[in-house]
Amino acid sequence: MLTYLQWGLWAAKRCVLSGLIVFIAYQGFLMLIKKRTPRQYKEFPKMLLVAEFLLSVYICTIMDITGILGGLQFAFSPSNLLGFFSVPFVGASIKMVTLNFLLFVPYGFLVFFCFRDSKLNWFKALLIGFITSLLIECTQAFTGRMTEIDDLLINTAGYVAGYLVAEGFHRIIVAKTRKRGILQCLLTILASVLLLFLLSFIANGDALQAEEDAYYNDIASPGGTRDEELAVLTALNVYIKGNEYDVLNNENSIYDTLYTDIGMDISNRSSLYAVEEYKENDRPQMDKEKIYFEIKYSEPQTFRFYSNREWVMSDVEYMLYCADEGELWYGASEKDIHFHAYYDSNEYPYEKDEMLMDDLDDWLKNQ
Repeated sequence: MLTYLQWGLWAAKRCVLSGLIVFIAYQGFLMLIKKRTPRQYKEFPKMLLVAEFLLSVYICTIMDITGILGGLQFAFSPSNLLGFFSVPFVGASIKMVTLNFLLFVPYGFLVFFCFRDSKLNWFKALLIGFITSLLIECTQAFTGRMTEIDDLLINTAGYVAGYLVAEGFHRIIVAKTRKRGILQCLLTILASVLLLFLLSFIANGDALQAEEDAYYNDIASPGGTRDEELAVLTALNVYIKGNEYDVLNNENSIYDTLYTDIGMDISNRSSLYAVEEYKENDRPQMDKEKIYFEIKYSEPQTFRFYSNREWVMSDVEYMLYCADEGELWYGASEKDIHFHAYYDSNEYPYEKDEMLMDDLDDWLKNQ
């Protein structure tokens, strides 16, 4: 959440100039239709001008964050509009729902202070937020992005919350309505939290994704899983032209880097692998012209690949990997190999992993 907040602040900073242009154009338009005159500006409330400038910048910020400002490309397909006809929030990301809600809160807040003296009734105020969100979603349909009924609804809800809080603040300033203003702010905040809490029960995409990510742990996957594998690693040997090198126990070792390279190479191509039983129950004969990596663990490991969910490597304590062809033999030990996995794609011929080869070459130069 903090990352998204920092991203939003950076977008706002980036949109100051474009917001200034919008602000000047808006003031020129008001003068053109004679809603304001140069003489009026001398006695005009400075805070209102500040609010209008901030609103101009924030509108540009919203356009930037939603991908409309700066990267507009025409890529329309009728299927892009299907999101308007889906069931709202079911399986959505509650994190993204919350962020979209918060994105429009300042918008509603600023709209109130910019138009509070313009006899803006509640229907017109609501219409501003709804139409803004609708225009954003419709525009996104022409930029190759899917429109979302979730975004339309939650953006409008965030806008309304911001508008109500601003109205409450305005009432707090006036002594006669101070209690009502405080109550309005508190109830709006409470209702917003309650709304997002209730939506979390159906917008459970984050929870489902977390469960799935926890289930599918590729070899050397980022974070704790990789570190846990390294902690139980008892051997990482490389065989080159008949020579054996102990990578794990070498003083210039970069075993963690090489292990990660191997894991990424297998995991990234796992969808193109086929698996068969290995009936010889012994380590295969290694071709001296090829490079092999031997990996041993002190505890059985289980790997489930995100891009090949049918392939499960269970109770693995030994692996032999051929870097030249991508072949993999694995089992409970060197003398008890159960499976042979091999790269199986005629459309995309196997190529050595360049990162693995470069890291291996760098290590060998120091031996």
